[in-house]
Parts: sequence; C-alpha cells; structure tokens
Amino acid sequence: MAAREKSISQARTGNHRSPVETTPATESSSEWLQIPTQRTTADAVLTWEIFERRYPPSALIGVHFTRVSPLQDRESAPSEDTFTVHRGTLAPREEQLPALIESFLQNVHTKNPVLDTDQLVRQARMISSDGLSWDAWSCLVLLAAALGRIAKPFDMTTALSTSPSADDTLRNARPVEQANALAALDEAEAYFVLACRRLGGLKHSLLGSQCFFFAGVYLMYTLRPLLSWQYFTQASTLLRLYMNTAYQLGPSGLRHAGVNSQHRTTKRLEECMFWSCFKSEIEFRVELPLPQSELTSCHHPDMQMFPSPRSPARLDELDDTALNHLDAGESSASILMREPSVVSFASSETISSRQRVARLCNEEESWYYYLTEIALRRIGNRIINTFFRKEPAAWLDVTPLLRIALEFDTQVSAWSANLPDAMKQWETDYAIRRPEPAFLPDGRGSHVVHELSWALENRLLEVRSWLYQPFMYWLIHSHDASAIADGSRDDFIAAATAKGLGAEDATALHHFVVSGLECNLKILDLRSLRHRHHGVWYDMRGTMCAALVLLAVVKSGNEAWIPGGAAVLFGPYIHGAPDQRPIAGKLGQVMAAYDFWSAESSDLKRHRDVLEEVAQMVQPTRRA
Repeated sequence: MAAREKSISQARTGNHRSPVETTPATESSSEWLQIPTQRTTADAVLTWEIFERRYPPSALIGVHFTRVSPLQDRESAPSEDTFTVHRGTLAPREEQLPALIESFLQNVHTKNPVLDTDQLVRQARMISSDGLSWDAWSCLVLLAAALGRIAKPFDMTTALSTSPSADDTLRNARPVEQANALAALDEAEAYFVLACRRLGGLKHSLLGSQCFFFAGVYLMYTLRPLLSWQYFTQASTLLRLYMNTAYQLGPSGLRHAGVNSQHRTTKRLEECMFWSCFKSEIEFRVELPLPQSELTSCHHPDMQMFPSPRSPARLDELDDTALNHLDAGESSASILMREPSVVSFASSETISSRQRVARLCNEEESWYYYLTEIALRRIGNRIINTFFRKEPAAWLDVTPLLRIALEFDTQVSAWSANLPDAMKQWETDYAIRRPEPAFLPDGRGSHVVHELSWALENRLLEVRSWLYQPFMYWLIHSHDASAIADGSRDDFIAAATAKGLGAEDATALHHFVVSGLECNLKILDLRSLRHRHHGVWYDMRGTMCAALVLLAVVKSGNEAWIPGGAAVLFGPYIHGAPDQRPIAGKLGQVMAAYDFWSAESSDLKRHRDVLEEVAQMVQPTRRA
C-alpha cells in the first residue's frame, strides 16, 4: 500500500519520470487557461473550401440554439421551464441508495474524483435509514443515485459498434433492453428532479459547488449539453465565491486565510473541483460558442498546479488525542489501529468500509487517469491556442508549423509512454483489442480499469487529432500536396524537397500526414460507442469531425493516402452498383452509433443526416 501511495505522490511532485518535464518552463497560464471557441470541430471542417461553402458555420450545433427543436427530446420536452419526469415523479426508494452510490463510485466518480467518498457512503446509509432531508448532502446523494442508476459497467462486447457480436446482440435483446433503459432513465430522472428541488437552497460552499457539478455530469450522461453547461458554470461560480471567502483576496490573487483553517482533505477537494469544473467548461468551449470560465481569472498558484493525491494515513482527519500521540512519536499506522476511544474514526468497521470504497473507486488507477487528463487538457489548450487562432488558410504555409508541432507531438507521446502499466492496457490499431480480462488477479473491478484505459486512449486521440488537423487541411487544399501526394515515404520526401522543403521538414510533414490519417481512422473505431458515459456527446462530435476530414481527403483525390483506401470508409466498391447505395464500412458504423443515440438528442440526428449527405456527395467521386 505504501508503495502505491508513493507512486501516486511521485507522479504529482515530479520525482517519478513524468511527461510533465517536457513542458517548457516558460509556459504561461494564458496558454492553457483560455481558448478560442469552436475552431477544431466538425462544424468548422464543414466550412472548409473542399465542401464548397454548402454549410453555415453552425450547421450541426445550431439546433441547440433554436427555440423549437425538430425532435421532442428531453431537452425541449413537455415543460420548457422546469425538469419533469415523463411518467410523473416517482417516489424515492431510500433503501436502494447505498447500492446506487456504489454504482456511482465504480462507474462515475473514477473519472472525476472530487468527493469525500467515505462521507458520501456514510450519508447515503444515514439517508437510507432516516429518510431524505432538504440539506446539501441529501441533494448530492440524490444526484449520485441518479448517475448510479444509469451508469453501467464498461462492457466492450456491446459498447463498440465495431464489435462483431454487437449488432446481433443488440438486435436480439433490443425490446427488453429498450424497456429497461427507459425505466432506468425515468427512475434516474426522478432522483435528479428531487435533487433539483434542493439546488436552489445551496450556498456558495464546496459541497454546493459539488452538487451543481454532478448535476452537470448527469445532464451530459443524458445528452443535454447546453443545460449541462448551465450547471457546470454555476458550479464554477459557486467555487469561485467559496474560494474568495475561504482565502484572502489580495492584490496578487488569493492567499490562504490561515495555516490551520482547513484540513488537507478539503484542500485536495478544492484543487480537484477547480480542475474538474475548469476542464468541463473548456470542453464545451471546444465545441460550442460559450463564454470563458469564471475560473480563468482565479489567480491562486495551488489551483493551477496538479491536485494533491489522497493522504495515505488520512492524518487530516485524526482527532486531537490522536494528533497528540503522533506528536509524541507514535506512528500513524499504530494510531489508526487503536481503539475507537482513542481515535474516533478509525474503528475496524470504518477501516473496512474505507478499504471497500478504495476498491470500488480503483483509486490508484483513477488518480493516474485524472492527472493525465489534466496534463492533456493543458497541452490540448496550448495546441488550440497555437494553431487555431488564425483562419485555416494560414495552414497552407506549412513550414512554420512543423517545429512546434514536433514539440507538441513529443509531449503527448511522453505522457502516453510514461503511463503506469495499468493504464496502458488499451491498444488500438486497425482492429480494436481490449485489455485482457484477467488483468486483476480476481477479475474484480477490471471493467473500471478497462474504461479508464479506454478513456485515456480516447483523450490522446482527441488531442492528436487537433495537432494533426492543420496537416490534414494542407493535404486536402494545397497544390503542392496534390503534386507530391502519391508514392512511398522516400518518394514523398524527395518530391517535397524538390518543392523547397528541407529534408528534415519533409520527413516531419510526411509523419504528420500519415499520423493524422491513422488517428482519424482510429477515432471512427474507438469513439463510436453504445456505452453511456459523461463524454458520449463529445465522442459523437469527435467521430463526425474525423469522418468529415477523411471524406474531404477522398473528395480532394487523395484517397490513396488512406490505408485501405476509400473502401475502408464506404465498404467494398462494387463496379456498376448505383451511386446512392447504403453506406457501409466505417462510416456505416458511425451512422449506426448516431441512430442508437439520436432518439435522445436531436442534434445527433442532424449529425447523422449531414454525414450521410456528405458521404453521398463524395461517393461518386471515387475511382472505379
């Protein structure tokens, strides 16, 4: 146990060989705290010249900013002013709360470890026996229960539409699964509505901010992004107000009000809440035209570093008697094993409960995931600020982009290479291979590790897709690219050198073009999920962007660059078949994923329709 905690601490402090070391020392917060909106997205790609200006700048996300939605989904449903349950508000079943909280800890909290999990479990048990009240803890338990009701273990046999058994499994079980899924959504919505009735009474406390944050997470699980942003931004506002009161507000920013005014647990939760709120709002700005986060102006040095890991001995929670024993030289381990009369919290029952919660949350893997998420968010924001502040046409002058792109590529690769073995289990190539089920000795919790390793690979692909997008644009639109597009790597380098590029730059350009195509193909496989999670809406947006980039490559006459050619996207080409035949291949898999989710989200139906329209437009240009 000590070795595990030491490795977590080293990952934060830099004593472990870490990719953080590759970040330039001169990095300023302005490079990652704020980003321009909506520059990397599928909507932006649709405005590229290759698509002949057929689509307006918000062709896909405009439905979110239209008062009347084409579908009566949950975001525009019966009452426009309040949240309601379709079949009427269901009476809460308090006896189920502990089980739902366990589901929440396993399947939701692992990605955003911002709560005191011990306290959450205790509060859920109290509420299950004593009933709900109108306080903040009842609100948070209800939100966790709502998420625990709809969050399922990560099962790759059905999650990926590329799984050979996925379609047959879903087709055979669809009526029963649909009925169960609708019942789960209604029950979760009932818990959420009850929580919403308590949100209005919350003050600007850390617990209040946590409640609004998980309300936003729930709305992302149920594919209501704009409403979700409303709650995330409220969580950030409450957190900022809380920080202003918990810390002294001076001319140089926030300072701690006193050395002993907080427990270390509280400090850790503050840091985690800062990063989770900040990341959530930034994710929205990548996709939607929304304001900057309130937290971008929160100038506190501790908040802009990596958050602290959980204390191994939980010394911050020891009572005064225990601390006196510690001061006298007694070890924390011996203190924890004393009778409850000496250390009130450390009874054998509490320790057993603590160990169970730690196992449920897969704490070590969860923490590595969280730190890597933060690091990749910072790198991703710097990539966006470096490459996406100008119009895409600026990318045609490709030479100035290469050196800085190589630096970013090195940073992302370093993070990937230095992950612990537990987080490297997910491997992707043209056929997705999931981690071995026997990764954990007894198999327990392996689905949590699978999901975390998948999620990190997902995030790495997203950041890389932003890095490679300028080079995809160059391949599609540059006259130089069309002149040197065919041939092997050596032929490309020779032709590029003849066009005026140095050999080193030509080699780097070839690497980025090839890597960009491979990255977008992997995205189509990895992110076309039928697994409900916090980022499923972002996954569908990412697959749309990747699909449009690859279609633009085909439309520009460069399909020879794509491994397997256009047949990988459309399915095998049949000479003499009608042009408007159904789309198969990877694009067909993406459309099937849109079909799966579009009943809950009108904008995803719009994505599917536009993708089919573009694919049908590009398909006749393929060579026989």
